[in-house]
Amino acid sequence: MSLNSFLAAGCVFMSKTHILAGYQPKKHNPCISGIGGKREEDETYLDTAIREMVEELFGIYKATSVIEEIKLIESKMIVIRKTYIIVLYSFEDLIKIMEIVSKGCVDTCLYDVIPLTIEDLILKRKLCDAEISHLVLLPVVSHPRDKPLVDGSFLKDLAVILEELSAPS
Repeated sequence: MSLNSFLAAGCVFMSKTHILAGYQPKKHNPCISGIGGKREEDETYLDTAIREMVEELFGIYKATSVIEEIKLIESKMIVIRKTYIIVLYSFEDLIKIMEIVSKGCVDTCLYDVIPLTIEDLILKRKLCDAEISHLVLLPVVSHPRDKPLVDGSFLKDLAVILEELSAPS
């Protein structure tokens, strides 16, 4: 595949130990996944990846000037997976992106103030009608594909806790 025949693209932010992902409740099968989406019209892979990232992380649409400024940040790597292109950035790059977005954006339902730290990006995100409801840091580990990454007992414990929290007092 060439860089021009892609169908979708996304951004990945990671360190040697963690990767940023998001919970997408509106998918046919809700799940935690990466940040990205489908190509629009005549977009380059970088336009698609950054537009999708700005939309999904910050809830900001039609942010052309912000996207153009973010494009000046050099990615660490480009990975081509069939018809999907992944643009890899560091967490330091994400902090630079938050600074750009905070200067160039106006309205988002996801934050009272555009976050400037990864902690605020994750913990100060508000629940609203967004494609990604929650952001998470996942460990970067070499894990067998045929084994669950999250312990089943932990998931059962979490379900019980959530049930208890939602029960009327």
